Amino acid sequence: MKKKIFLIIIIFFFTNSCGFTPKYAGYGGINYNLNINEVSGDRELNNYIKSQLRRYENKKTSELQIIDIDIVSNFEKKAIARNTKGNTTRYNLVAKVEVALISKKHTKKLAFTENFKIDKIEDSVEENNYILIIKRDFAKRIIDKLIFDIRTNFDQ
Repeated sequence: MKKKIFLIIIIFFFTNSCGFTPKYAGYGGINYNLNINEVSGDRELNNYIKSQLRRYENKKTSELQIIDIDIVSNFEKKAIARNTKGNTTRYNLVAKVEVALISKKHTKKLAFTENFKIDKIEDSVEENNYILIIKRDFAKRIIDKLIFDIRTNFDQ
């Protein structure tokens, strides 16, 4: 019994010290000041995107390169399955966001598309709340992709 406990403790210490670090462990943010100029399209999706981007706005350091951002978004709820009565039973949610990044050195246009399929929920309020949660998740994923692109493609 003591050998099993000792073996478990040894295995724990070896796996705990294996050198694993999370993907963004050393992530210190980006060295840019992101300013949102123009936003158009789906209001709720844009609000979630703007709230995610506010983490990178109006930093006080004058050394930071300023990147102006224009956002155009589109959100669609398409019926993809119907029952025998013709009522929709399944939807495909599609968010398309086009972002224009403008700095002194670069001008770049990016397009992001996110898809998610959901079953129809009988309670329309609950369905709308669920769609808002999905929009928030879409915005988080789009901003993660945007920040990754900025970090890899914009030089200082």
